[in-house]
Amino acid sequence: MSVHRRRLGAWHGRLRKVSQAGLHLEPRERTAIARRLLASVRPDDDDAQPDVDAAWRDEIGRRVDDVVNGDVELSSFEQTRSGAGDLLNDLRR
Repeated sequence: MSVHRRRLGAWHGRLRKVSQAGLHLEPRERTAIARRLLASVRPDDDDAQPDVDAAWRDEIGRRVDDVVNGDVELSSFEQTRSGAGDLLNDLRR
């Protein structure tokens, strides 16, 4: 067996062990670990978070203003659910 194959096999075994252990955690714990792992391979993403948060605050503010000013038509949950169901049915055809 080549050195590359042995390394790949060892890596795959560790990955399987870590994955299995992670699946026994509570969903909130799995989410926290997934975020930490992603941040470890994409550290620049953390630098962008304040900008992302600010953009979402601006967007939420615009949407609230639209509601308060009467610029949008609001729907009940039932209407929204029915409309979403109709859209999904159309897409499935």
